Order: sequence, then C-alpha cells, then structure tokens
Amino acid sequence: MKTVIIGNGPAGFYTATKLAALAPDEEITLIERESEPFYAKIRMPEYVADKIPREKLYLGTAESLSRLGIRLVQGAEITSIDPGAREVISAKGKWAYDRLVLATGSRAFVPPVGGSGAADILTLRTLADADALRERCKAGSKVLVMGGGLLGLEAAWCLHDRGAEVTVAEYFPRLLPRQLNEDQARLVQTALEGAGLAFKLGRTVAAVEKLEGSYRAELDNGEILEVAAVLASAGVRPVTEVARSAGIVVEKGIVVNERFETSVPGIYALGDCAEMEGKLFGLWMAAMAQAEGLAKILSGAADRFVNRVYEPVLKVPGIDMKSLMGS
Repeated sequence: MKTVIIGNGPAGFYTATKLAALAPDEEITLIERESEPFYAKIRMPEYVADKIPREKLYLGTAESLSRLGIRLVQGAEITSIDPGAREVISAKGKWAYDRLVLATGSRAFVPPVGGSGAADILTLRTLADADALRERCKAGSKVLVMGGGLLGLEAAWCLHDRGAEVTVAEYFPRLLPRQLNEDQARLVQTALEGAGLAFKLGRTVAAVEKLEGSYRAELDNGEILEVAAVLASAGVRPVTEVARSAGIVVEKGIVVNERFETSVPGIYALGDCAEMEGKLFGLWMAAMAQAEGLAKILSGAADRFVNRVYEPVLKVPGIDMKSLMGS
C-alpha cells in the first residue's frame, strides 16, 4: 500500500512516523515544499530571541526517516492532484498513491496594508521567516507587531528578549480578545507594559512606507511610528488551494469526517489545513493528536477519532493563562 503525505509539519511528520511503526510494510512518501528538515515551529520564538541555537529546532532528518522506511522528498511544491489517476504532481515529478494525506498546514495572514513598504512586512511562520526577523530586528531597534493575540504577544516577547523596542497594534480594544475578558486582558497588558512593551489598542496599521533604512508605519488614527520592521501576527489561514482545485470540498478548511476522510475517496486531511466538526484547530498539540489518530485509522488499529479540548497557552514568563481564565 502506497501512502503519500503532503506536508512535513507536525501533522505530516507524526502521521508518517506513527504509521511506519504501526504498519511496517507500508510504502510511505513524505513530500515537503521547504528544503529544511522537520523543525519545531513552536520554538521559533526562542530561536529569534537567541535562547536556543538554530540546530536545536530540528526534530527529524531524511536519514532518521529513512531508517523508518519513509522516503522524504524536500523542496517539492505540489501543484496539482489527479484523483482519477491517483497521482500528485510537482515541478520535481509525479508520485502515485493508494492513499493520499493532505497535511498542507497554514500560512500567516497579513492584513491589507497600503504603502510602498507593505511588501516588506514580516511574518513568523517558517524558519526562513525567523531568519529574516533575526536579520532585521537587532537589539535597540524599534519594531511594530500587528496583532495582540497569542501568536502576536509571543512574537512581541521574543523580540523584546532580543533587545528590540516593541509596540503592538491590536484591532480589538483589549489583548487576547478570543481568550480573555476585559479584566483578565488588563492584567496581561499591565504585566507586559511593566516589562517594557507598548500597546496601541483598537488600532490597525493603515500604511507602511519604505524609507532609507527604516519604515514609516501609519496607524488608522494618523499616528506615525518609525520602525526598523513591521511584523504581522494576525492569525493564520489554511493552505487549501491544491485540494480545492482537485474538487475536494473546502469551507473554512478541507472538510473531513471523524476518520479524516475528505469528500474524495482515498484522500485524507488533518492538522492546520483540515476542518473537523466545523472547527479549525491550528495548534501543534492538536496536529500531533490527529496524526496519532489518523495513523491508527490507516493501519486498522482504530475506526474513528474523537477531538480533544486544547487550552491556550501564552508562552510569556510570569503570565499563567490557565489561572487567568479561571479567575
């Protein structure tokens, strides 16, 4: 049985390795658009903050996968799926499958912003993004972060740890609007302001103009900030284009049932790109749990998967989200 998995993030990687353990005779090919080995995206803020070296991010290599009988293809962007021929196609070639797993993940969402510097807005979603952020944001530089949610605050904190002077612009009138009420959010804001972060709440970035060696960011109220970089951390969007073009049903994400089956027989989806029970999970721990569930289903060890409840965690020292949400 040939199983092809598109995507070498946590959903794809752990599906491959767990399936290899459960079904040693399975012929597994793991295809990844990046040229990096599997790495811990959830630890990239630590890398940006110089808390860990780059090599500490790597969790799995082509060699380690090969020892499990898994073939890894790197730097291959899948451009189309042919469900009739049961093939996936990229500029690097074609791969036949009996079962196809879509673990295409998500990409950073950059809100629409005008100005000559809009194309230079940074994100923190890939290792290449982290490298670019480290290059642009030096100690003492001023940085504007767009987004005061979990990812935005973690990005802001890692840049603060790096020695940058960080301002966060958040559309809502409080931080962490999806997780906390006004009183809870105020406690978080006070703690972060005490550590040196600044906030512009109820504000969006209207335009970013490119200057000589810096950027001029204009907020929607006309306020001007001159910064070394602008980082967008305003959520993610599932990568679904290839699935949609193959005729697979896509709503918020690639729609799957409790067996991770899409609307096209023989094709499964999980992780950030998948919508189950009307929900997008978008969490590393959810991707790992789903990967274990799918591996069991594909190997015949389980019939269906039951989603869990995942509590949000803000990885900023001194702030206990669980305690705050219980208050």
